[in-house]
Amino acid sequence: MRNLKFLLLLALILTMSNQSFANSTATSVENVITRVSPRSTTNIIVFKGKKYQFKNGNWYVTRGRKLVVVRPPIGIKVRTLPRTHRVVLVKGKKRYLSNGIYYKKRGRNFVVVKI
Repeated sequence: MRNLKFLLLLALILTMSNQSFANSTATSVENVITRVSPRSTTNIIVFKGKKYQFKNGNWYVTRGRKLVVVRPPIGIKVRTLPRTHRVVLVKGKKRYLSNGIYYKKRGRNFVVVKI
């Protein structure tokens, strides 16, 4: 039952974050405040002195005891993308789209880019 509630909450967050990301032009807009289960692990990435957490294509920052879903800054790198990412052509160049965020491949990493 707990897993079902968590999955429903995650689906709601993803739906809301995709709509918010599509309508937002700011680079650090807070969309939804959510709690992430201690059992779920996130990748912690430090970018320009600020800690971001990445899980299933969503980016989070810590606010108190909560994780807040945010739009990632341009230039932040991640090692892997979620399985749900798509490969798209933008101005003739290959880009990777995941949850409304565009990435480009640089070496072994994927870097957030502005389109």
